[in-house]
Amino acid sequence: MTEADMQMMIHRVADLFEREQYLRVDETARWALLSPAIPHMEEVNRGLATYTISVPFLEQSVQQVLENARPFVRGNIVDENAIKQSMTRQCPYLFWC
Repeated sequence: MTEADMQMMIHRVADLFEREQYLRVDETARWALLSPAIPHMEEVNRGLATYTISVPFLEQSVQQVLENARPFVRGNIVDENAIKQSMTRQCPYLFWC
């Protein structure tokens, strides 16, 4: 998985979350989801190659962070602050937080 693949996956999950939850996930939130993963792409790829993690697991991790951000949403926009608070509260995958 490349950084671009990870970014596309985050956009895909965030777009679905927006449609289902009627909340907007802004660009700062999407970057807050991507930036912690970038330094760990080698470990993520190793996990994918050895089947210790899967793409659906990564998608579910993003979904969980977005769900956990709900209490921190202002108005109906999920922003960077909500994502960071969500990750502090509960980290679904070590290399994400």
